[in-house]
Amino acid sequence: MRSIFKSLVILCGFLVFLAAATRASAATTWVDLIPGDDQWSSGGNWSAGIPDINDDVTFPSPAPLGSNGNVFLNGSNFARSLVFLDGYQLFNGSLVLGTGSTNVASGKFTSIFSALGGSSGLTKLGAGTLTLTGNNIYSGPTNVSQGTLNFAAANERIPNASAVFISSGATLGINSGVTQETIGSLAGGGSLVFGNAGGTNLQIGADNTSTVFSGTITQSAGIHSLTKIGTGKLTLSGPNTYSGGTTINDGTLALAGNSAFGAGTLTVLGGAIEYLSGINIANAINLQQNATLTIVGGSSTQSGVIAETAGPFGITKTGAGTLVLTNTNTYTGPVTVSAGTLLVNGGSTPSSLTDISATGTLQISAGMFKANGNLTVNTTGSLTLATTGHLNGNGANGANGAASVPGAPGAVGSVGRLITLSSGTVALSNSSTLSLNGGNGGNGARVSLSAFGLGA
Repeated sequence: MRSIFKSLVILCGFLVFLAAATRASAATTWVDLIPGDDQWSSGGNWSAGIPDINDDVTFPSPAPLGSNGNVFLNGSNFARSLVFLDGYQLFNGSLVLGTGSTNVASGKFTSIFSALGGSSGLTKLGAGTLTLTGNNIYSGPTNVSQGTLNFAAANERIPNASAVFISSGATLGINSGVTQETIGSLAGGGSLVFGNAGGTNLQIGADNTSTVFSGTITQSAGIHSLTKIGTGKLTLSGPNTYSGGTTINDGTLALAGNSAFGAGTLTVLGGAIEYLSGINIANAINLQQNATLTIVGGSSTQSGVIAETAGPFGITKTGAGTLVLTNTNTYTGPVTVSAGTLLVNGGSTPSSLTDISATGTLQISAGMFKANGNLTVNTTGSLTLATTGHLNGNGANGANGAASVPGAPGAVGSVGRLITLSSGTVALSNSSTLSLNGGNGGNGARVSLSAFGLGA
């Protein structure tokens, strides 16, 4: 229902409101019967009066000849829903939307330059294209259910806390003039397309919720990037082709596809990276903070190099699954295996690596795992060297190191090669081989067998 105040009377210095007439919510259509007017606020331009927050508004096809599809708003204006059957442009003022949707017919293009408000969010329906350029302040979700919804002209056109959902087959475009955009979260299976030639950084996660986006993130012009913010988890599966890189500031960024990161480098400023089982990430990782790498179950591979900027920064492996490293990594901070298995299979770790700690399993299948500092395998952990694996505590710079393996016999696991230390103490389980290299070991090297036998 809506109220229309029929009159206002000033009587003896007092304001008196007469009884208001009411009518049921209704539909109203843009007819633009006032020549040269084109104003939303003119009652004569509507079939059933100026719309309010309960009214469904239709803009017909063809657009009335008087307006050529142009509609001008002043101040605050209202509608429950909008249907555009032809191409229209709404200018100036603000438009508060109710609980309905905004529908643009197939093959039609509508632009709203006015600021959109309201507490029910925005839902885009219809196969046509809707472009929003106003300083929108609506609260609630942004749902792209059908067709294309574009944001353009200036930064932060989508309210920062809005949860964005793109349905399969629908498209969200972030286009010309938008270099920075922040959204509450991203979910769905549709397409997110960057189109600003100058590049855009999209920050995702301001509402701290956890979501899955199984659609694609691509770019039609420019070089574009993503930044994960907030404490929630964002899961991406791709295939994504944006090329400006990805940054994780907070929360968890989960990878469910080989090209989930697009074509750029992943920069770690905080948070955690989660690998879903069975994927191979070829993107480089740049540590600008210590990183947590987790895999809950199964096995996945990080084949891109792990490097650092202004380190030393290191990695902590968590989760019960196996993470395989195959590149020649260059980070120099500590390595901690808190759970599951960290498997070095080819390549090597940097010679300037500091301490290594394993509560889970550190497995060296092929290549070299090198460290300057201490190797500690805790009582619940294990160290496994395959016949082509090397654990080098010496490092290229010859700094001293020590390996200690406390706990019950067999804590080291299977050692098929040798452990070389420039100096220090190493405790080995049964059937292990220790070689103290005279050139590196020097006098005073000490072997502690902890009452274990020395195998042949």
